[in-house]
Amino acid sequence: MTSDTALLHICDEGTVDAYSRGHFTDSGWRKAIREFISRGFNDKQIIELMMSKHIRWAIDTAPRQKSRYTSTDILRYFDSSSPKEKFTPDDYDSF
Repeated sequence: MTSDTALLHICDEGTVDAYSRGHFTDSGWRKAIREFISRGFNDKQIIELMMSKHIRWAIDTAPRQKSRYTSTDILRYFDSSSPKEKFTPDDYDSF
């Protein structure tokens, strides 16, 4: 079993070239990954999710445009009713 710290590192490294990563603070990006870990997502799911179009949509739906976004902006999007897909590990198919 992979520890949460190791899983965070795997996911952080696996998303280093994510299209939207540059719009987020490093700590905000990692905090969002930690939250998805705590929700039971595995590394494959988290990497795919963080590399997906949904992160860009999280930026687009943030309450105000800013130079750097945080985990709050990502989690607000995923916890809102905006996404049509279910965002739980059990319902995971593909983001």
